[in-house]
Amino acid sequence: MKKRGSEKNFLRIRMFLSLWVWLIVAWGCQAQEPPLSPAAQAFKQEVQQAIGLVAKELVKPVARSDVSGINAGLEKIMPSSIKLCRACPFMMGVLDSNGVILAIYPPKKDYSRHYSDYKLVMKALEKGEICHGRLFLQDGSKLYTICSPLKEEGKAVGILVLTTTDEEVKQRWGLSEEEFAAINFNK
Repeated sequence: MKKRGSEKNFLRIRMFLSLWVWLIVAWGCQAQEPPLSPAAQAFKQEVQQAIGLVAKELVKPVARSDVSGINAGLEKIMPSSIKLCRACPFMMGVLDSNGVILAIYPPKKDYSRHYSDYKLVMKALEKGEICHGRLFLQDGSKLYTICSPLKEEGKAVGILVLTTTDEEVKQRWGLSEEEFAAINFNK
């Protein structure tokens, strides 16, 4: 009888240890994002506030492809967003659901009209969430771009694209390229 009782205890201990090992492995395997630096957190917050302000004003005219309504909306909200994001160093593009530019702010005459070839733009449309990354110009300089879907009734009707230079981000917010890349604008 004694032998049977010790076998039960051995099995209980083995199960207990197996459970602990499993919990430790499962806990350790969870991908945890490192905390953002204060500069990255401030940048993220300012960008999210600016997107919220602009998106609220633009969704309806973008859904209707109303270019004059989009331009009027941009003119109306820009003084507010400038106060929001440190003299807003961003160039804003408003694209339809096919990646075609409907409007650009500040107004500019010479710019590309179609961005459906840009993976970043299409990824934001397909996933329905904010995507960001770098674009490189022919002279080697870098642009940081944030693409935010403009949604009506849960469907992306267009994209708000915010673009600025890497130098602007370094000077105004003190962000490195790695810090910019690590930001998740969807959380």
